[in-house]
Amino acid sequence: MKSLKHLNLSRNKIREIKGLDTRVNLEWLSLHSNRIRKIKGLERLKKLKHLNLKRNHIKKIEHLSALKNLEFLSLGGNNILEIQNLEQLTNLRGLNLSCNRISEIEGLETLNKLSSLDLGYNNITEIKGLDNLEDLVELILEGNKIQRIPHLGALKSLESLFIQRNLLDHIADLKNVDGINTYIGENPVAKEINEKYGGKVNCDGELMWSEKLRRELYGYS
Repeated sequence: MKSLKHLNLSRNKIREIKGLDTRVNLEWLSLHSNRIRKIKGLERLKKLKHLNLKRNHIKKIEHLSALKNLEFLSLGGNNILEIQNLEQLTNLRGLNLSCNRISEIEGLETLNKLSSLDLGYNNITEIKGLDNLEDLVELILEGNKIQRIPHLGALKSLESLFIQRNLLDHIADLKNVDGINTYIGENPVAKEINEKYGGKVNCDGELMWSEKLRRELYGYS
């Protein structure tokens, strides 16, 4: 069994991660939809590239620093309050922390290979702490408490921003997402765009630009 590379232990009512110490060749491990409260027992799985701990009862990100080959980590649907202890996971390309209780974007400074980051449905009020993520292509912030979109020029690879169901109400901030596929449905600003500026937020929540909207933002006639 040492040669095992793929292991799915999802939906098994597991309360504690144990018995995996000898599975040192594992590259893909799923433990989603269990009853796990603490991340532990994974330290020897140094070849692991994909780890899914979604929908458990985890409160703290910990004991992952040895997993330096990890490329995808999902901790969505837990009870995590803080983004922490990820500094050593510099090969991460995908990180899912959606549906937690996170209030601040932090602790991501060393993860400059990230291409997809999902922080949807948390308690985030401000977009910050992302300036080092030059390879980020997709950023998901849907379902938070964000009012403003700052300048995102540091995110040179960003193609898609999902920020539906927030509190966006400053139309001038849309200049900061010009050229990015932006989804802003179910925000106060979306109604304003549809009613006043000839723009359109389509059924998927995507912002569709109009000349009238551009004139309003950039002040040309």
